[in-house]
Amino acid sequence: MTEDTQLLERLRRGDKDALRTIYEKYQGTLATLAAGLLDDHATAEDVLQDVMVSLVRSVHRLNIRGDLRAYLATAVANRARDYHRRRFRRGIEIDEAPDVASVGDGPLQLVIQDERLQQV
Repeated sequence: MTEDTQLLERLRRGDKDALRTIYEKYQGTLATLAAGLLDDHATAEDVLQDVMVSLVRSVHRLNIRGDLRAYLATAVANRARDYHRRRFRRGIEIDEAPDVASVGDGPLQLVIQDERLQQV
């Protein structure tokens, strides 16, 4: 059983320290991703907090088969996308997406490329 699997099991049992550990473990990566997608640190913090609250609320229904970091990064990207959609609906111009190369390789890059294509 991986550390993340153990943390999720502890979180399911109501262990608040498990949430703190998950947050501390992934906060830097997720905050960087959110800030890059939103170009606004305050909104990025709000998005990250929303993702963590959602994790706690839905932890009993979740069946995360892959990497917890990737799951949380996808959740952050989806929340950022939702934020952009709400802004667009209100008629506020959407800022240009961040440079994909600055985010790194892997699933996060694909999410950002998808976001960039949707904005175009």
